Amino acid sequence: MKAVLALVLCLSFTTLVAADHWAVLVAGSNGFWNYRHQADVCHAYHVLISHGIAEDHIITFQFDDIANDPSNPFPGQVFNKPATGAGVDVYAGCGKDYTGSAVNSKNFLNVLNGDEAAMKGIGSGKVLKSTAEDKVFIFFSDHGATGLIAFPSDYLYAADLMSTLKAMHAKNSYKELVFYLEACESGSMFEGLLDNNMNIFVTTASNADESSWGTYCGNDAMVNGKNIGSCLGDLYSVNWMEDSDAADLTTETLDDQFQKVKTLTAQSHVMEYGQLELGSRAVAEFQGTLDKARIFRSASKASQSTLVNSRDAKLQYFYHLYTNLQMTQAHSALSVELAHRKFADDSFGTLANLVYPSKGIAVMEDKVRPRDFACLKSAVSMVEYICGKFSDYSLKYVRLLSHMCEHGVAVSQIISGAKQACKKAELL
Repeated sequence: MKAVLALVLCLSFTTLVAADHWAVLVAGSNGFWNYRHQADVCHAYHVLISHGIAEDHIITFQFDDIANDPSNPFPGQVFNKPATGAGVDVYAGCGKDYTGSAVNSKNFLNVLNGDEAAMKGIGSGKVLKSTAEDKVFIFFSDHGATGLIAFPSDYLYAADLMSTLKAMHAKNSYKELVFYLEACESGSMFEGLLDNNMNIFVTTASNADESSWGTYCGNDAMVNGKNIGSCLGDLYSVNWMEDSDAADLTTETLDDQFQKVKTLTAQSHVMEYGQLELGSRAVAEFQGTLDKARIFRSASKASQSTLVNSRDAKLQYFYHLYTNLQMTQAHSALSVELAHRKFADDSFGTLANLVYPSKGIAVMEDKVRPRDFACLKSAVSMVEYICGKFSDYSLKYVRLLSHMCEHGVAVSQIISGAKQACKKAELL
């Protein structure tokens, strides 16, 4: 019996080390108020490196604007966790394969597809070269809305992500794939869309109907006596990474990590999708099998920290600047943000009343699962053209547009309503 058990463990270990590990990490935002997304991704990068994933097998997207932003009290440094002393600079050594304008949905999908020709001359040019024997880990941190996740200049819709994942599966680009997604309404990217037979295991920061949350915000965003002025991390993301820093990933399973993160992330409903039986796999199979020096060893206190709804992070950032620095520019920026939020509320409230006279904006409370992506893409594009680009805050109203698309409202009617609504809002 002992001989059989030894053989099984030997074979399991051989399988674990024989497969290559690949990872794609994406921070899809820019702006110092979105500090947490790039901090998340740089922390994730070090988690993977510290567990033995080769640098050339990790592909990183980050706009790379926060480390040297004038608002940063520690120029050239980024932190994902508070510290009374010097703290851990996660920006040091962090990968930067694609930065600035190269951080977009098209490049992300081309990297997943392994399309070297499409990425030639862009950033590092690195793409996934995983095979049918390899394990792939994807982590994305940014804003989202019903049926989409955001990049600095465009959006990635769930339908296009699904098409890419299906293409990867069809051409045997991976053996098993794990996707961790941090975004508001992130469940809408997978619920009812991801097949359960593609060897893909997904967890999301929230369900299809709610926001995700920033952590280490406000007075808790302190490093070495200085307040960063922006949330240091996202609650779901920090929870999985601080667990990976502390746990033995060769014995902890994906299900174990999911349950821990779900418990700690009480402000939203952490969800799982796809081929759930993969949850029995060791986390190490996707985040690395080695156990080098970990960057954080102390227990996580993210869930006990000051938390901010991701939709309100920009408002909180400008409010912090104004209340702590009393800067004229900060007061002006805070006023602009408040005015924008009022404009968005008034505009989409009017649009809802025009399309749904009896119910109005209350339709936002209805359960919406996007399926008509042709309509949704057109609606989002045209409403942005008429009313201005969606912001971190106003992205929540994509839910209203999706509701209209799923209930047979023609794009032409949405456009007509938007013209009236946004013109009226400007006059208020």
